Amino acid sequence: MQKLKDELNEKILEIKRLQSELTRRDTEEGADAPVESLKLAIATLEKENARLKAERSETETSLNKNIRNTTDIGDSDNSTKHSANFNEVHSSKSFQKEEAMSTLIKKLEQDLKVVLRERDKAVQELTRLKQHLLHKEHEESDKMDEDSKLIEELRENCEYQRSQILHLEKALNQAIAGQEEVKKINSDDVQKSIKKINDLEKKLANSMSAIDAKNMELLNFQTALGQYYAETEAKGRSERDLAHAREECTRLSERLKDANGMVEMLKEEREELLVKFSQAEQMVSEGKRTILKLEADNSRLRQALEQSISRLNRMSTDSDYFVDSSEIGAVFIEYSSVDMRLLTNLVNLLVQFVKELVQSISRAYRDQITGDLLPEGPQKEVLDLMVRMLGFSEEDKQRIGVAQQGVGKGVVRGVLGLPGRFVGGILGGSSEASSHLHSENHVSDLSLMVLFLFI
Repeated sequence: MQKLKDELNEKILEIKRLQSELTRRDTEEGADAPVESLKLAIATLEKENARLKAERSETETSLNKNIRNTTDIGDSDNSTKHSANFNEVHSSKSFQKEEAMSTLIKKLEQDLKVVLRERDKAVQELTRLKQHLLHKEHEESDKMDEDSKLIEELRENCEYQRSQILHLEKALNQAIAGQEEVKKINSDDVQKSIKKINDLEKKLANSMSAIDAKNMELLNFQTALGQYYAETEAKGRSERDLAHAREECTRLSERLKDANGMVEMLKEEREELLVKFSQAEQMVSEGKRTILKLEADNSRLRQALEQSISRLNRMSTDSDYFVDSSEIGAVFIEYSSVDMRLLTNLVNLLVQFVKELVQSISRAYRDQITGDLLPEGPQKEVLDLMVRMLGFSEEDKQRIGVAQQGVGKGVVRGVLGLPGRFVGGILGGSSEASSHLHSENHVSDLSLMVLFLFI
């Protein structure tokens, strides 16, 4: 089958090649059109040559006629001359006739000269035409020879092309006949192949139906096998779940026992906590009663403290008019210069007194004043307070041994954050500070109490 197809393809290629050759020959035949035009040109040239020959013969005849006319005129002239001589000899005509004859003769002579000149021109023109005709005949003969050669070559080429075309037509007919045979053979083979294909398709359909049946059986077997595997797996899983449930049950039973024990313990702890809670409630109720009592005491102490501070302020403002702080300071400096130990003992006694006051008040005001109101070693700060209260100068400060940079930082200023002039006014300062203290109502009870203690 493949061999026949290859042969068919070769034949088709051969036919295509022959068709291309035929088209090329047709184009070459179309190229023979210039040959026909050349033939037509040659025919026209031949006609032109015949016409020129006829014109030449006509010119020759006309020339011969002119020559004969001229000869006749010459003969007539000679005869006239003889007659004139005869008349001169034999007759004695009148002079007018002779003059007329002489004028006529002159005129005829002039006409003869003109005719002779025209004859010479005609002869020259004839010779020129002869030369031109000879040259044209020579050129036409050469051209006709070349054209005849070209025509012969073209005829030979046409004959060769015709023979080639006949040969190609024969080959084309043979190729077409072979192609028809190949087509018949191929059609027979195709019919046989179609029959075989139909048989094979029937066999394939039967095989596919058998395969589908086998696939259905295999699918049924696979589903049955899957069900079997699923059942076995479910059985194993249920067995494992059962074992795990048993273990979990035992473990939960143990945990239940432990939980029961814990419940008993928690019940006992709950009873103990209830007892403690009842005791705590009693303590809370007692604490509330004590708090109420302390609040009542606190209110009474605050009232007493406010009365004492107001009285102290009045005393301080009155003392500004009666006591000179400079004199007290001078006395203090004099005593301190005499005996430094006396000053130290005085400061220590003052500090001890302040500490006892603070401790006694702090027990009453637990959260308002702590035991850290006076720091350790407060002698220097007490001296600074005394210096600020008595208005010592720099010389007085150096005499009692108080450093300059320590001034201005006392216990009251460090704890309460109050300005020095405010404390100075309370501790024997001007009346403006005392009136400012009376006007400020938002000063805390703690500040008033500390000021009272230090004064």
